[in-house]
Amino acid sequence: DEGGHNECSISTSALSRVFRGVVVATRTAEEDSKQLVRVAIGVAFLREKARKSQNASPADLTMVWDLVRGAITHPMTTGPCFTASRSSQGFLAVPLCSLLKDGNIDELYRFHIWLPDGQRGNLDFAVHSHQAFAQSWILAGEGKDYQYTFEPVTSMEDATHAVYALSWADNKNTSTTYKTHQTSSTVVNTRKLGRTTRTSGPSVHTRDMSYYIPSAVFHSTEVAPDTLHATLFVFDSHRGFVKDAPVLGPKDSESSTQFRDPAGVTPAALANMVETMRQWEVLMEQGQQHSERAEWKRALEAFNKALDLCESVPDFPNATRYKQQVLDQLEIVRSKL
Repeated sequence: DEGGHNECSISTSALSRVFRGVVVATRTAEEDSKQLVRVAIGVAFLREKARKSQNASPADLTMVWDLVRGAITHPMTTGPCFTASRSSQGFLAVPLCSLLKDGNIDELYRFHIWLPDGQRGNLDFAVHSHQAFAQSWILAGEGKDYQYTFEPVTSMEDATHAVYALSWADNKNTSTTYKTHQTSSTVVNTRKLGRTTRTSGPSVHTRDMSYYIPSAVFHSTEVAPDTLHATLFVFDSHRGFVKDAPVLGPKDSESSTQFRDPAGVTPAALANMVETMRQWEVLMEQGQQHSERAEWKRALEAFNKALDLCESVPDFPNATRYKQQVLDQLEIVRSKL
């Protein structure tokens, strides 16, 4: 249609299923349902698109993000209990919809954000695989993805990595059974050695793009430590699942544990940061488009609005870095006026 949305019908049973997963992910009573429904509609829309191998347009993604962000940032005193946790890969994850089956992920939707805080996880364990088929929709910033093959070897000299087995802990126990609300994850060296070879990458992903990682494929994601990157993400076992999906790590280490503590960062604050960055990126794109057409006054206006965001929004992520990027563009534009 004129708004850029593709038609997408969602069955009652699909929406009901997603709604149950949202209840689990947010640990919320179904009675507090208004904000849960917002998330469920957004997730169900993405789910339907993905299952039909249809691309989500920029307008589609904006609609879904507005629904999810509206629920996460809603100033209600009771309602959805969104939680953020620190991944071993360095990003913060907010569960949106969690459906498990026999202790394994069936469908898991999350909001991922890499903050410009230098925290990018332990790079020794950057190469990993997933049990379930994974897909990401980019909300803001830039990420790079690399894929690898892993060939078993017998000698330490020939090995680049060892296979590590993954387990999760919550307040009850530690096991290989997936847990939606974790306190930590641990990888342990299995002593199975191998050699990794990069087969593709970097694949660069920016706002409104989408990409997927098949189950059991080894990959790594790279985000510059001083930049923000955010995605909506799904593990979907219906499009592929393997029980054995290890992490690769140093051949001579024993184990590594990642605690999930987000250090006080709230999901609402994360959602607001991402929305601010999305607005900033739009203004920067507008400025660059006007510059390419030599529309210098319009370019100046767009870049000045981007600069104002950096200076006026409290807690703008790494404002100094993004402000400098705007100033560099303004210097070019002003030299043309």
